[in-house]
Amino acid sequence: MLEVGVLEAKTRLSALLDAVERGEGPIVITRHGKRIAVLSREEPYVDKKLSGAELVAKLKAFRETQKPCPELDGLSWEEFRADAWRS
Repeated sequence: MLEVGVLEAKTRLSALLDAVERGEGPIVITRHGKRIAVLSREEPYVDKKLSGAELVAKLKAFRETQKPCPELDGLSWEEFRADAWRS
């Protein structure tokens, strides 16, 4: 992975973006030798929008992986919130 200092990144930003676009990235930007940022293609970070049905299915699947908590059964939202504020 290519590393460039912040001053070099500032002066060569267009060239660095071209390199990332060609698949030569990601490129790490450093300040005083410390990694502070990464230039990379957008694809891995683009929000994946789900339909309502897909979101509901994912939430149901997640809930099935969670252990039940008998202490919370029958507890209203107001009681839960009041208890949380006391903690």
